[in-house]
Amino acid sequence: MASQGRFLQNYFANYRRTPSRLLSALGLWGRSNLYIKSKESLITSMSSQEVEVTVNGLTNGATNHDTPESTTQFDPSIFRSYLLALLPPVIGAEPDELESLFDDEFEEKVTRFATDNGGSIYIVKIREEVGDDALPIHTYELTPHLVYHPTHVTTLALIKRGPILDPLTPLPSQLHMLNLFGGEDTPYEGLHAVVSSGVKLWFDAFVGSRAGGRDGGDTRMGIPMTKKKFAELELALLHLQQNVEIPETHLVIHPVIQRAVEQAIAANTAPNISHIPGNLLNDSSFLNSLQAHVNQWIKAIQSVTKLTRDVVSGTASQEINFWLSLERALDGIETQLRSDEVNMVISCLRNAKRFRA
Repeated sequence: MASQGRFLQNYFANYRRTPSRLLSALGLWGRSNLYIKSKESLITSMSSQEVEVTVNGLTNGATNHDTPESTTQFDPSIFRSYLLALLPPVIGAEPDELESLFDDEFEEKVTRFATDNGGSIYIVKIREEVGDDALPIHTYELTPHLVYHPTHVTTLALIKRGPILDPLTPLPSQLHMLNLFGGEDTPYEGLHAVVSSGVKLWFDAFVGSRAGGRDGGDTRMGIPMTKKKFAELELALLHLQQNVEIPETHLVIHPVIQRAVEQAIAANTAPNISHIPGNLLNDSSFLNSLQAHVNQWIKAIQSVTKLTRDVVSGTASQEINFWLSLERALDGIETQLRSDEVNMVISCLRNAKRFRA
């Protein structure tokens, strides 16, 4: 009995707390085992999904990380229809005259303009040389490069607002339009109007609608400096208008006359009317063309010789530059009037008894 009592005493002294410790250990083990099983189940589920996506990707021709790209290309016919609707009212183009725009390189130019990042394209209205009594004839050219020439009546600039043209978006919302008038006059007046009445006022209206100026935000952004630059540009263009530009005079030469002079020079002989085919010397259409050219010469020369300048306006340097430029222009005219081509034209008209040419 004594040994049984010591056994029971030893049991309750050392092992009566064991069940709770065992239960606690078993609980931790159970939760850990459940976490491991859950993690293994999640990994297995993800692996099966990845395999399914991969299989579906292989089946559909695309992997799970590939995204389909838009293959829609810009159709040049959209741009053609846009020009046919835009140009007649904007630059006074006749529909039948616009056919010169749509040459063999039209689609290539439009595709490059639509797909290249940024950039602009220009529609140029060109005045053809005709007789005094004939109606004016105009041709049109689509070009990515801007060139100024007196025969360019006007140039319409189409400027992209974004990097490329979207074929699904209307073109008017993707293009800026700017009409650059040309002709015989200098473009300073037009540029001054664009800056002072367009760009500058639009910038001021946008800045005025913002609240940044109240706490000095405009100064930190450099807006006052930008306004100053606009004012300087506006003033510079105004001063350029006060400068009297001397137009360059180029006397038009008939192609037959030009070839005859070139043949005479190649033969190392003095050019004369003997180098012109005899049947042309009495041809009325040929002689009328020469006489029309002479009349154009007279008008071009008079546009220079009749130039005057108001000495009250402008500065002394502008006055000096005017007379120096006028002298250079008159020297250039005199050089052309003494050329072999002009002398041959006068000889042809005198030979036909057209002394009033």
